[in-house]
Amino acid sequence: MPVIQEARCLNCFAGSGALAIEALSRYAPSATLIELERSVAT
Repeated sequence: MPVIQEARCLNCFAGSGALAIEALSRYAPSATLIELERSVAT
């Protein structure tokens, strides 16, 4: 599995946050999630 070194993740329209969770699992030092629709944020 590739490792993301020194990457920052910006997950716009985050929903479940799967992209950010995957980035963090690959050792990205930070992730920012943005979701405007409260009904889809889980």
